[in-house]
Amino acid sequence: MKYILFNSIGILEKDLIGTAVVHSLKQAYPHDSIVVVSNNPEVWLHNPNVYRVYKAGNTPYFYDDYVHEKDSVILWQDPYNTDDFLQKRNHIIEIWCDLCKIPYRKTRPQLFFTQREQEVTKKMLGLDKPTHPLFIIQTHHENFPQIPYIWNRDIPTKIAHAVVESMHKKGFQILHLRSGKEPVLPFAQSLNLDIRQIFCAINFSDARLFINSCTQHVAGALGKKSVVFWVSGDPLLSGYPLNTNIVPDSKSKLGQYIGNWNEIFATDDERLHTPFPIEDYYSADQIINNL
Repeated sequence: MKYILFNSIGILEKDLIGTAVVHSLKQAYPHDSIVVVSNNPEVWLHNPNVYRVYKAGNTPYFYDDYVHEKDSVILWQDPYNTDDFLQKRNHIIEIWCDLCKIPYRKTRPQLFFTQREQEVTKKMLGLDKPTHPLFIIQTHHENFPQIPYIWNRDIPTKIAHAVVESMHKKGFQILHLRSGKEPVLPFAQSLNLDIRQIFCAINFSDARLFINSCTQHVAGALGKKSVVFWVSGDPLLSGYPLNTNIVPDSKSKLGQYIGNWNEIFATDDERLHTPFPIEDYYSADQIINNL
């Protein structure tokens, strides 16, 4: 048996992006067995393109089983550390496919669920007997639970309040995906859902407002058109055409600042503070009208 060893170690959204690359890998090498190493093996559950998934740091006998004197292809490159990504040339999925020397097929991420996990999530959300459409909002990036606000990722509180108030008046049940110390939103519930249940909840939702984080990749995988709020990121690099992307005007002060700013090369102070009040460069009405 020939193995392809695929390194997906990183944050949650990297694994989601990786599922699109692995789908293309399996098309290019249908007879090889793909072994994935990941920080988030839950993303890869039930994926038919994958032979086996290992949690990073829990890989006993991995070298003996798959590397030493084996006919394996080792794909251990990181697409985020490439010239193409840092210079903002291509979409992250295309960059990763290029690293693997396979065609870029413009595939989206992929997720697979059992009937049982979908039914359990429906019951937790009260969707087994729905009375209101479901609106899901994520305002804060899941990687920073101890920091209440990340200016280059998060939705400003003033805008988030306006959106949930509008959706509440329209009769939506509102689920706020919260992490750590971020502010609670009015009219919204926050449930203790695990990663797979969050994925299922997004699949069941009727309207969505996300940021540049794992949730927009989940929506992309599920074909769920969403409104995505961007500050420093670029939807051409890591977004999806089916979404409505809310971006700052490139001619505004914020747009010009972001155009010459890169999070990877920023100082700690630049990551935590911005010279601009972010909410002044976005319209809550624009978001509401697209939901």
